Amino acid sequence: MSVKDLWEGLPKNEIKARRAAGVARWQRRWYGPDLNPKGRPREHKRNYPEAQKAQAYMDDAAHKGTPKAKRLQQQSVTVRTLMERHLEAISDRKPKTVEANNYHAAKVLERFGDSVVTALIPTEIEVWSQRPGVAAESRKKQLEILRACIKRAIRDKLIDTDVTDGIVVSLPRSEQAHYTSDQLNAIVASAASLVDQGFLAIMGFMGLREGEVRHLEVRDVTGETLVVRDPKTPAGRRILPIPEAVKPVLTAIIGDRSGTELVFDSPRLPG
Repeated sequence: MSVKDLWEGLPKNEIKARRAAGVARWQRRWYGPDLNPKGRPREHKRNYPEAQKAQAYMDDAAHKGTPKAKRLQQQSVTVRTLMERHLEAISDRKPKTVEANNYHAAKVLERFGDSVVTALIPTEIEVWSQRPGVAAESRKKQLEILRACIKRAIRDKLIDTDVTDGIVVSLPRSEQAHYTSDQLNAIVASAASLVDQGFLAIMGFMGLREGEVRHLEVRDVTGETLVVRDPKTPAGRRILPIPEAVKPVLTAIIGDRSGTELVFDSPRLPG
């Protein structure tokens, strides 16, 4: 078993051309239990992109399976390697979620990208997670995506310990005022249009977030209930009863429409 650099010895212009074309650079070779036509162990090969050098060596070490190989494997695992694996695994999320994940991951990589995971010090991560000048919400999300990629690596048996365990970013909380039913009715009635009334009524009386309301489709209104689909997770959904205060305005907005049309069309963009 070995890892070979397929670009070794090539002239610089050829390396540049291969890099631009995305040609695989690293090749792992090993012999399997199966035999070739001559009765000898068959040689297997797997190619890796240039950025996956560490992954090639990790796979090779994992294949060898010896304690020494495992130590070498863990000593080669950087935060960047784990983060790239994690982002690839969650790349099927909604575009806005993927964009946010990439942004927060980039902030993690700015600080810890080339650090070997097993050499990270929890206190160092904790100090970074409390750094001034960055909103608590952003610091929390960045810690969460670092923790997520580390936990994925533990699950895949690439590393043994979660160095983020016990580190918390606390969000500032303030007591929120709650409207009474009469106050909500007054707010809804004062809205400039029927669409605005429906939007406010659903948020106020049913507790939906703005993004959830904007993603409502006509088919989601089923008689006495409303199907709420999570815009971040396609599989996520919940069913809520429609309050009497919401039914008339919601029925008026939908009219005779059906199917996957949005209940609330965007005022700026079609659909």
